[in-house]
Order: sequence, then C-alpha cells, then structure tokens
Amino acid sequence: MKKLSTASSATVADLDETAVEAFRGLWKEKSANNRIGNLSAEQLLKDAGAIDENGVTYAALILFGAKNALRKHLPHSEVIFEYRSSEAAGPAAQREEFMMGYFAFYDRIWELINLRNDKQHYQEGMVIYDIPTFKPLNDNLRLRLKRLVEMGIIEHSGRNKYVLARGLYEATGKSGVHTWLIGLDRETNKELLLKHIRANGDKGAPLKELEQVLPGHSKNQIKVLIRELQKSRLIYAVGKTSAARWFAR
Repeated sequence: MKKLSTASSATVADLDETAVEAFRGLWKEKSANNRIGNLSAEQLLKDAGAIDENGVTYAALILFGAKNALRKHLPHSEVIFEYRSSEAAGPAAQREEFMMGYFAFYDRIWELINLRNDKQHYQEGMVIYDIPTFKPLNDNLRLRLKRLVEMGIIEHSGRNKYVLARGLYEATGKSGVHTWLIGLDRETNKELLLKHIRANGDKGAPLKELEQVLPGHSKNQIKVLIRELQKSRLIYAVGKTSAARWFAR
C-alpha cells in the first residue's frame, strides 16, 4: 500500500473536532464496534491511518482539516458548489465555497443537491411512480437489515457483513459454523500474531508476514492489534516503517 504523505508541521490541533466526530459516528455504525466510541481522537485517526508515525497526513487534512489549517497547509484547495439552470455563461444561480475538511461539510453538499433534486417518472402497468434523480444509496436496504437485526434473524458482524443469528445455527446444531462465519475474536487474533512473532525468534517478524497470519484483515486492522500487543509489553519493534520487525519480549 502506498504510504500517505505527511504535512510536516501539522498537528492534531489542526483538525476540526466536528469533522472527526462525524467520521467516528459513521465508522462506528458501519463496523458495529462500540470500542470506536471510546477512542481518543488521536487514536481514532491512527487506527484509520490518517495519522502515522511521521505525523498528520495530507489525507487527514483533506478529510478533517480546520479552515485555518487548510489555508496554511493546502491553500486554494477548497470545494466549490455552483448551480446553473443552463449552460449559458454568467454568474451561478447559487454558489457556496467550503474551505474545510470533507467530513465537516458533506451533509451540506447533499442538502444543496437535494434542493435541486428533480423527480423522474416511470410507469409500471397503469401506475406512474416518481423517484428523485439523486438519492443516497441503499437507504431501504439499510432499514430492512436493521429490522432483521432487531427481530433476531441476522447479526451485524462488522464491515458491512451480516450473518444469520447464532440462535438459528444453535437450533440446527451448527453453532460452530456461526463461529467460523463471525471469525476469530480479537484476543485470538492477537494470540496468533504473538505466536508467529515468537516462532520467528531472533529474526523478528515484518508486517508483511503478520498480514499473512490474518489474511482477512486489512493492514490498518493488523497495526491496531500490534499496537495493543506492544502496549501490553508483549512485543517490541526494531526499525521503523516498512523495515520494522517485531520481536517477542
């Protein structure tokens, strides 16, 4: 994965708290991971890869940057919304400029689009239906899935993944299948990483090998597990960035 460039003088203070919290809410909803709600802003952004060992990335500024920070580190990088009723030259009928991180204004962008959201018409049999030209994706599907979760028919296992509820598997004597579908729990995943690091002994284990241990996890997810092992003083690193190797204590 290509490394994100960092803004050398940018700090967490340059990021807009409202934008960060909007991102937190979306990530928590998507992953169904309540732990995300308890992370500090800095740890949240580290887990997401927006902050790395070198500091705040330009991606973090684009997504969460405060107005003054963007003017300093990314001048002339604002988003401009314009509405014109025709292609004729001249001033726009409506114009708004956004010099801030994306998560601070994405709702407003939708509001502006929705103000001009013409209805399209289609016919089924004798009935003509109206649908908006633009619509947020999967609203109906999200509501249906939420209802199925409330009814105990399915479970949200994170990362847009749903499986049948454990009770249904237990009723057919196949609770083990449910465990396999959900995947290994967090502590087991950490134990597998630690086992591999210990097995490597004096050679240490690079990140690319640890990715092979948990192939269903993203690089950022594995980094989070590694940080937890390091915080528990079970492992330590020698070297930095892609050259780092992990050793058991």
